[in-house]
Amino acid sequence: MPWALRWGLSPRHAATAMYVVQGLVDKDIASMMGLSVSTVRTYVAQLLKSAGVKTRSGLLWSILRVSVDRGSAATLSGERDP
Repeated sequence: MPWALRWGLSPRHAATAMYVVQGLVDKDIASMMGLSVSTVRTYVAQLLKSAGVKTRSGLLWSILRVSVDRGSAATLSGERDP
C-alpha cells in the first residue's frame, strides 16, 4: 500500500482506511477491528487530514491517485502513450 507509506500511516490506520473505502460505517469498522466507535472516528478524522480531504469519497480518490501510476491511469482512461 504505497499510499499508507507515503502518508506515514500505522497498520491500524491503513486497515481503517481500507474499511472506509469499502463503504463500511464506523460501527462496523469498530466491531471488525475490536475498537470503540470513538477510536474509529478519530482514526477516520486523522486519515482525512493525512489525505488532505474532507470526505470519505475524497479519501478513496486520494488513495486511487497515489496507487495508480501514470501508465496504468492512461490505460484505465483508454488513452494510449504516444
